[in-house]
Amino acid sequence: MFERAKAVLAMPAMVRLRSWASHAFVIAVLLYLAWQLQQIGWSDIWSARPASPLFYILVLVGYFILPVGDALIYRRLWGASLKSSLPVLLRKRVLNAAFIGYSGELLLMLWARRNVALDERQLAHNIKDTNILSAAASGVICAAMLLFLLLQGGMAAFSGSTALYASGFLLTLPAFVSLILARWGKVMRLDGPTAVAIFIIHSLRLLAGQVVLILQWWLVFPAASFNTLTLLLALQMVIGRLPLLPNRDLLFVGMGISVSHSLALPEASFASVLVTSSALQQIFHLLIYLLTFSKPASRLAAA
Repeated sequence: MFERAKAVLAMPAMVRLRSWASHAFVIAVLLYLAWQLQQIGWSDIWSARPASPLFYILVLVGYFILPVGDALIYRRLWGASLKSSLPVLLRKRVLNAAFIGYSGELLLMLWARRNVALDERQLAHNIKDTNILSAAASGVICAAMLLFLLLQGGMAAFSGSTALYASGFLLTLPAFVSLILARWGKVMRLDGPTAVAIFIIHSLRLLAGQVVLILQWWLVFPAASFNTLTLLLALQMVIGRLPLLPNRDLLFVGMGISVSHSLALPEASFASVLVTSSALQQIFHLLIYLLTFSKPASRLAAA
């Protein structure tokens, strides 16, 4: 059944359908976001943009946390140096963030086949296991935030659909972890110590990213409570776990603006923070795309 489903998804018509659906989703999010910003007022948003240079430095630092964390993981698994792996891991970040989830893993696999002295099956298992451990680390941290908010009564700020997804996430996480532990040898190929080390790297990488985000928001809203910032982080992580959606950063901007009233945050300032951060992320995506994807195919795979 699984092989049949893979064959159906690989059909040209299904590939085109997924591409159209991806583009339609991005257009819908952009239209919704434009409407929200129009309601607030473009001039108010521009006037409220962050003034501290540290804010922009933190956005840049936050952008590189994920690929650097991945580089540390694949140095342990494959012995790949930071210099050799970071360019392809930056491309992986662009593909997963701006196009569709897991498209970056395909590029990483193509690169590894030419640059890592392991057989293709082991490379695929390494990438798959790394993704599972990343999802587990993200799930544990997100669940801890949601549980904290639930105990503090902060879940009321979520919209109905987001609260439903967050509650479902909390309920299904133990089953997900139990399944991995019960079927470790079938689901995972990494040995225990290596898996624990990779899980720790993922967890530290995620926590570092959350600290950078909190510092960004605190610079603009120093009076915001810890509960408010935690709720924003939880919302960002919940949206980040939505599978296969392109440009989830833009979706978070729209959802974040929607809950700004219930968080007692200045709407124009909050919208400006999210739009500025998201715009910088898109600029970084574009620059990396132009600097790395412009290489000829032969050099791309060997970079």
